[in-house]
Amino acid sequence: WESAVRVVFDTILPLEPFFSFVREVRRVKAPTRVVLSTDSLGGVTARFEAEQAHVMVTILPVEATPSLEIRSLRRLKARLVAHRSHPLARASRLTQASLADHVLLTVRGSDPRLQLPTADLDRQSAVHLSDFHAKKDAIMAGLGFGWLPEWLIERELRTGALKALSIGSGAVHTFEPRAVVRAGSAGKATRLLLSALSE
Repeated sequence: WESAVRVVFDTILPLEPFFSFVREVRRVKAPTRVVLSTDSLGGVTARFEAEQAHVMVTILPVEATPSLEIRSLRRLKARLVAHRSHPLARASRLTQASLADHVLLTVRGSDPRLQLPTADLDRQSAVHLSDFHAKKDAIMAGLGFGWLPEWLIERELRTGALKALSIGSGAVHTFEPRAVVRAGSAGKATRLLLSALSE
């Protein structure tokens, strides 16, 4: 068992695997101090380096180096959505121009490396939020539209509270999360985390 494991992960990811990991470490009374931190996009990498964390889980590309072990995780889907009362949800046909008239909600301003279909949108207004839960709240309040992970909005899509918006290549974007571990640092706790993430 490691004496400590520091983990930083992106707010777009489901929380349950991380909570499951902490519960299991506590259940077996492991002598490992666990510290979980969240951030978004480039902030994940910055915290990983600044805090010398042992593990990061990011959706941005990671350059392979001898000091890092990179493991691909199950792909994550996000949908471009608006609240059912929003004008975009009632529009019969959407174009880049029609989207530009409305507020695009992003987490930290997004990142060009994600290659989102809305990346080049010439927009009048944008709101940058700290995490996806705040972004969901803003969309549910009818403030604007944006990308949300499917795991976070399954119920709202099913009940029709949120409507998927389709532009160009569609209303779905796939992210590729990666778990990055400092080479040689993985003990039993880290392996427990990687197992929880794989499941």
